[in-house]
Amino acid sequence: AACRFTHRERVIMDKPIIATVQQHMQVFASQEDYQADVFRYLRMAQSKKASLVVFPAFSPTMLVPPLVSSPRLGLMKQADKGRRRWASLKDRLLGRAANAADQALGGGLRGEMSRLLNHAPEALYEAYVDLFSAAALKFKTTIVAGSFYLRSSEEASSKHISFVFGPNGQIIGRQEKIHLTIEEMGFCQAGEELTAIETEVGRIGILITEDALFPESGRLLAYQRADMLVNLVACDGADLFHQTRHAFIARLDENELMGVQSCLVGPNRLTASGQDFVGKSGLLSPITLSPQRDGISFQIGAMTVEGIIA
Repeated sequence: AACRFTHRERVIMDKPIIATVQQHMQVFASQEDYQADVFRYLRMAQSKKASLVVFPAFSPTMLVPPLVSSPRLGLMKQADKGRRRWASLKDRLLGRAANAADQALGGGLRGEMSRLLNHAPEALYEAYVDLFSAAALKFKTTIVAGSFYLRSSEEASSKHISFVFGPNGQIIGRQEKIHLTIEEMGFCQAGEELTAIETEVGRIGILITEDALFPESGRLLAYQRADMLVNLVACDGADLFHQTRHAFIARLDENELMGVQSCLVGPNRLTASGQDFVGKSGLLSPITLSPQRDGISFQIGAMTVEGIIA
Protein backbone atom coordinates (compact mmCIF):
# COMPACT_ATOMS: atom_id res chain seq x y z
CA ALA A 1 0.00 0.00 0.00
CA ALA A 2 1.18 3.55 -0.71
CA CYS A 3 2.64 5.32 2.33
CA ARG A 4 0.64 8.46 3.12
CA PHE A 5 1.66 11.08 5.67
CA THR A 6 -0.72 13.29 7.58
CA HIS A 7 -0.23 17.08 7.48
CA ARG A 8 1.07 16.91 11.05
CA GLU A 9 3.71 14.31 10.14
CA ARG A 10 4.85 16.31 7.09
CA VAL A 11 5.26 19.45 9.21
CA ILE A 12 7.47 17.68 11.74
CA MET A 13 9.61 16.10 8.99
CA ASP A 14 10.22 19.49 7.39
CA LYS A 15 12.34 20.58 10.39
CA PRO A 16 11.00 24.14 10.76
CA ILE A 17 13.31 26.95 11.82
CA ILE A 18 12.38 28.50 15.17
CA ALA A 19 13.44 31.97 16.32
CA THR A 20 13.41 33.21 19.91
CA VAL A 21 13.63 36.93 20.70
CA GLN A 22 15.47 38.53 23.59
CA GLN A 23 13.77 41.93 23.67
CA HIS A 24 14.96 44.98 25.60
CA MET A 25 12.43 46.91 27.68
CA GLN A 26 12.23 50.59 26.76
CA VAL A 27 9.76 53.48 26.57
CA PHE A 28 8.33 54.32 23.14
CA ALA A 29 6.59 57.57 22.30
CA SER A 30 4.02 55.93 20.02
CA GLN A 31 2.57 52.55 19.15
CA GLU A 32 4.19 52.91 15.72
CA ASP A 33 7.62 53.10 17.37
CA TYR A 34 6.99 49.91 19.32
CA GLN A 35 5.66 48.25 16.17
CA ALA A 36 8.88 49.21 14.37
CA ASP A 37 10.88 47.51 17.14
CA VAL A 38 8.81 44.32 16.81
CA PHE A 39 9.19 44.41 13.02
CA ARG A 40 12.96 44.80 13.41
CA TYR A 41 13.17 41.45 15.21
CA LEU A 42 10.85 39.85 12.68
CA ARG A 43 13.03 41.00 9.78
CA MET A 44 16.00 39.31 11.46
CA ALA A 45 13.93 36.15 11.93
CA GLN A 46 12.76 36.31 8.31
CA SER A 47 16.37 36.53 7.11
CA LYS A 48 16.95 33.20 8.87
CA LYS A 49 13.79 31.74 7.26
CA ALA A 50 12.10 31.24 10.63
CA SER A 51 8.53 29.93 10.51
CA LEU A 52 7.85 30.44 14.23
CA VAL A 53 8.93 33.52 16.23
CA VAL A 54 8.58 33.76 20.02
CA PHE A 55 8.45 37.02 22.03
CA PRO A 56 9.05 37.21 25.81
CA ALA A 57 6.72 37.70 28.76
CA PHE A 58 5.83 41.31 29.62
CA SER A 59 7.24 42.65 26.34
CA PRO A 60 3.80 44.12 25.41
CA THR A 61 4.18 46.36 28.48
CA MET A 62 5.79 48.69 25.95
CA LEU A 63 2.30 49.31 24.55
CA VAL A 64 1.35 51.14 27.77
CA PRO A 65 3.36 54.41 27.60
CA PRO A 66 1.92 55.52 24.21
CA LEU A 67 -1.57 55.20 25.71
CA VAL A 68 -0.93 57.57 28.65
CA SER A 69 -1.00 61.39 28.77
CA SER A 70 1.87 63.39 27.23
CA PRO A 71 3.27 64.78 30.53
CA ARG A 72 3.43 61.29 32.07
CA LEU A 73 5.01 59.90 28.90
CA GLY A 74 7.68 62.59 29.09
CA LEU A 75 8.57 61.55 32.65
CA MET A 76 8.75 57.89 31.64
CA LYS A 77 11.04 58.66 28.71
CA GLN A 78 13.38 60.77 30.86
CA ALA A 79 13.50 58.05 33.53
CA ASP A 80 14.23 55.45 30.85
CA LYS A 81 17.02 57.58 29.37
CA GLY A 82 18.67 57.85 32.80
CA ARG A 83 18.75 54.07 33.26
CA ARG A 84 20.61 53.30 30.05
CA ARG A 85 24.02 51.71 30.44
CA TRP A 86 25.99 54.62 28.93
CA ALA A 87 23.86 57.45 30.35
CA SER A 88 25.74 60.58 31.42
CA LEU A 89 25.75 61.73 35.03
CA LYS A 90 23.32 64.51 34.12
CA ASP A 91 20.92 62.05 32.45
CA ARG A 92 21.15 59.70 35.46
CA LEU A 93 20.27 62.49 37.89
CA LEU A 94 17.42 63.76 35.71
CA GLY A 95 16.22 60.20 35.24
CA ARG A 96 16.03 59.59 38.99
CA ALA A 97 14.13 62.82 39.48
CA ALA A 98 11.72 61.97 36.66
CA ASN A 99 11.16 58.47 38.03
CA ALA A 100 10.45 59.83 41.51
CA ALA A 101 7.97 62.36 40.08
CA ASP A 102 6.28 59.68 37.98
CA GLN A 103 5.92 57.37 40.98
CA ALA A 104 4.56 60.18 43.15
CA LEU A 105 2.00 61.26 40.55
CA GLY A 106 0.50 57.85 39.93
CA GLY A 107 2.64 54.82 40.65
CA GLY A 108 4.77 54.86 37.48
CA LEU A 109 4.35 52.29 34.77
CA ARG A 110 2.60 49.83 37.10
CA GLY A 111 0.08 52.51 38.04
CA GLU A 112 -0.61 53.43 34.43
CA MET A 113 -1.03 49.77 33.51
CA SER A 114 -3.54 49.30 36.34
CA ARG A 115 -5.51 52.36 35.25
CA LEU A 116 -5.72 51.09 31.68
CA LEU A 117 -6.83 47.64 32.85
CA ASN A 118 -9.50 49.19 35.07
CA HIS A 119 -10.77 52.02 32.88
CA ALA A 120 -9.79 51.30 29.26
CA PRO A 121 -9.15 47.53 28.96
CA GLU A 122 -10.40 47.39 25.38
CA ALA A 123 -7.78 49.93 24.23
CA LEU A 124 -4.92 47.82 25.59
CA TYR A 125 -6.42 44.56 24.32
CA GLU A 126 -7.02 45.97 20.82
CA ALA A 127 -3.52 47.48 20.63
CA TYR A 128 -2.02 44.07 21.50
CA VAL A 129 -4.11 42.09 19.02
CA ASP A 130 -3.77 44.65 16.22
CA LEU A 131 0.02 44.80 16.55
CA PHE A 132 0.77 41.07 16.52
CA SER A 133 -1.96 40.24 14.00
CA ALA A 134 -0.48 42.78 11.56
CA ALA A 135 3.04 41.50 12.28
CA ALA A 136 2.15 37.84 11.61
CA LEU A 137 0.34 38.77 8.39
CA LYS A 138 3.11 41.07 7.13
CA PHE A 139 5.89 38.55 7.68
CA LYS A 140 3.77 35.46 6.89
CA THR A 141 4.94 33.67 10.02
CA THR A 142 3.50 32.15 13.18
CA ILE A 143 4.06 34.36 16.23
CA VAL A 144 3.84 33.51 19.91
CA ALA A 145 3.13 37.02 21.19
CA GLY A 146 4.64 38.12 24.48
CA SER A 147 2.39 37.45 27.47
CA PHE A 148 0.77 40.36 29.28
CA TYR A 149 -2.11 41.37 31.55
CA LEU A 150 -5.19 41.74 29.38
CA ARG A 151 -8.95 42.13 29.69
CA SER A 152 -11.07 41.73 26.56
CA SER A 153 -13.83 43.89 28.09
CA GLU A 154 -14.77 45.74 31.27
CA GLU A 155 -16.82 42.71 32.34
CA ALA A 156 -13.95 40.25 31.93
CA SER A 157 -11.27 39.51 34.54
CA SER A 158 -7.62 40.45 34.06
CA LYS A 159 -5.47 37.50 33.05
CA HIS A 160 -1.79 36.99 32.31
CA ILE A 161 -2.10 35.63 28.81
CA SER A 162 -0.27 34.96 25.55
CA PHE A 163 -1.90 34.71 22.12
CA VAL A 164 -0.59 32.78 19.12
CA PHE A 165 -1.12 34.28 15.66
CA GLY A 166 -0.98 32.34 12.40
CA PRO A 167 0.63 33.53 9.14
CA ASN A 168 -2.78 34.86 8.02
CA GLY A 169 -2.89 37.20 11.02
CA GLN A 170 -5.65 35.26 12.78
CA ILE A 171 -5.56 34.14 16.43
CA ILE A 172 -5.02 30.37 16.45
CA GLY A 173 -4.56 29.82 20.16
CA ARG A 174 -4.11 31.33 23.59
CA GLN A 175 -2.61 30.31 26.90
CA GLU A 176 -3.38 31.80 30.30
CA LYS A 177 -0.83 31.65 33.11
CA ILE A 178 -1.76 29.03 35.69
CA HIS A 179 0.63 29.69 38.59
CA LEU A 180 0.39 33.37 39.52
CA THR A 181 2.87 35.27 41.70
CA ILE A 182 1.67 36.80 44.97
CA GLU A 183 1.59 40.23 43.30
CA GLU A 184 -0.47 38.91 40.38
CA MET A 185 -2.99 37.28 42.70
CA GLY A 186 -4.06 40.75 43.81
CA PHE A 187 -5.55 41.70 40.46
CA CYS A 188 -5.35 38.69 38.13
CA GLN A 189 -7.37 35.52 37.63
CA ALA A 190 -5.39 32.31 37.17
CA GLY A 191 -5.87 30.18 34.09
CA GLU A 192 -7.54 26.80 34.48
CA GLU A 193 -5.93 24.59 31.86
CA LEU A 194 -2.89 24.04 29.68
CA THR A 195 -3.64 23.40 26.02
CA ALA A 196 -1.31 22.30 23.22
CA ILE A 197 -1.85 24.63 20.27
CA GLU A 198 -1.78 23.32 16.70
CA THR A 199 0.37 25.47 14.38
CA GLU A 200 2.00 25.06 10.98
CA VAL A 201 5.21 23.94 12.70
CA GLY A 202 3.53 21.37 14.95
CA ARG A 203 1.86 21.42 18.36
CA ILE A 204 3.30 23.85 20.87
CA GLY A 205 2.71 24.10 24.60
CA ILE A 206 3.22 27.49 26.26
CA LEU A 207 4.48 27.88 29.84
CA ILE A 208 4.50 31.46 31.17
CA THR A 209 7.42 32.08 33.56
CA GLU A 210 6.57 30.25 36.84
CA ASP A 211 4.40 27.66 35.05
CA ALA A 212 7.68 25.97 34.05
CA LEU A 213 8.53 25.30 37.71
CA PHE A 214 5.89 22.57 38.08
CA PRO A 215 6.43 19.08 36.60
CA GLU A 216 2.74 18.51 35.89
CA SER A 217 2.74 21.46 33.46
CA GLY A 218 5.10 19.78 31.02
CA ARG A 219 3.49 16.36 31.47
CA LEU A 220 -0.03 17.61 30.73
CA LEU A 221 1.19 19.18 27.47
CA ALA A 222 3.15 16.05 26.57
CA TYR A 223 -0.04 13.99 27.04
CA GLN A 224 -1.63 16.31 24.46
CA ARG A 225 1.12 15.37 21.96
CA ALA A 226 2.94 18.68 22.08
CA ASP A 227 6.01 18.68 19.80
CA MET A 228 7.78 21.48 21.68
CA LEU A 229 7.40 23.61 24.79
CA VAL A 230 7.72 27.38 24.78
CA ASN A 231 8.67 29.31 27.93
CA LEU A 232 7.99 33.06 28.01
CA VAL A 233 9.91 34.70 30.84
CA ALA A 234 10.63 38.06 32.46
CA CYS A 235 12.99 37.29 35.34
CA ASP A 236 13.81 40.07 37.79
CA GLY A 237 17.31 39.03 38.77
CA ALA A 238 19.75 36.26 37.87
CA ASP A 239 18.57 33.90 40.62
CA LEU A 240 15.05 33.67 39.24
CA PHE A 241 16.36 33.24 35.69
CA HIS A 242 18.63 30.33 36.61
CA GLN A 243 15.84 28.70 38.62
CA THR A 244 13.45 29.02 35.68
CA ARG A 245 16.05 27.87 33.12
CA HIS A 246 16.92 24.70 35.05
CA ALA A 247 13.24 23.93 35.71
CA PHE A 248 12.33 24.37 32.05
CA ILE A 249 15.15 22.08 30.91
CA ALA A 250 13.89 19.53 33.45
CA ARG A 251 10.42 19.71 31.84
CA LEU A 252 12.01 19.04 28.44
CA ASP A 253 14.14 16.19 29.75
CA GLU A 254 11.23 14.54 31.59
CA ASN A 255 9.05 14.54 28.49
CA GLU A 256 11.69 14.21 25.73
CA LEU A 257 10.67 17.45 24.03
CA MET A 258 12.51 20.32 22.39
CA GLY A 259 12.06 23.79 23.91
CA VAL A 260 12.21 27.52 23.24
CA GLN A 261 12.82 30.10 25.96
CA SER A 262 12.32 33.82 25.28
CA CYS A 263 13.54 36.40 27.82
CA LEU A 264 12.81 40.06 28.45
CA VAL A 265 15.79 42.17 29.54
CA GLY A 266 16.21 45.73 30.73
CA PRO A 267 14.67 48.13 33.28
CA ASN A 268 12.01 46.64 35.54
CA ARG A 269 9.12 48.90 36.53
CA LEU A 270 6.55 46.16 36.96
CA THR A 271 7.54 44.09 40.00
CA ALA A 272 8.26 45.15 43.57
CA SER A 273 11.81 43.73 43.57
CA GLY A 274 13.18 46.59 41.47
CA GLN A 275 15.81 44.27 39.97
CA ASP A 276 16.29 44.58 36.21
CA PHE A 277 15.04 41.85 33.91
CA VAL A 278 17.82 39.50 32.78
CA GLY A 279 18.09 36.23 30.92
CA LYS A 280 19.56 34.26 28.03
CA SER A 281 16.98 33.35 25.42
CA GLY A 282 17.74 29.99 23.86
CA LEU A 283 16.81 26.87 21.98
CA LEU A 284 16.88 23.99 24.46
CA SER A 285 16.57 20.21 24.44
CA PRO A 286 16.62 17.09 26.60
CA ILE A 287 19.98 16.96 28.38
CA THR A 288 21.41 14.00 26.45
CA LEU A 289 20.69 15.66 23.09
CA SER A 290 22.54 18.91 23.82
CA PRO A 291 26.21 19.40 22.80
CA GLN A 292 27.47 20.01 26.38
CA ARG A 293 24.95 17.70 28.08
CA ASP A 294 23.36 20.72 29.80
CA GLY A 295 20.14 21.01 27.80
CA ILE A 296 21.33 24.10 25.90
CA SER A 297 21.57 23.88 22.11
CA PHE A 298 21.97 27.61 21.40
CA GLN A 299 21.56 30.72 23.56
CA ILE A 300 22.15 34.47 23.62
CA GLY A 301 25.68 35.24 24.85
CA ALA A 302 24.89 37.75 27.61
CA MET A 303 22.09 38.27 30.15
CA THR A 304 21.52 41.98 29.46
CA VAL A 305 21.70 42.36 25.67
CA GLU A 306 18.96 42.14 23.07
CA GLY A 307 19.14 39.71 20.18
CA ILE A 308 17.64 36.76 18.38
CA ILE A 309 18.55 33.06 18.13
CA ALA A 310 17.25 30.83 15.30
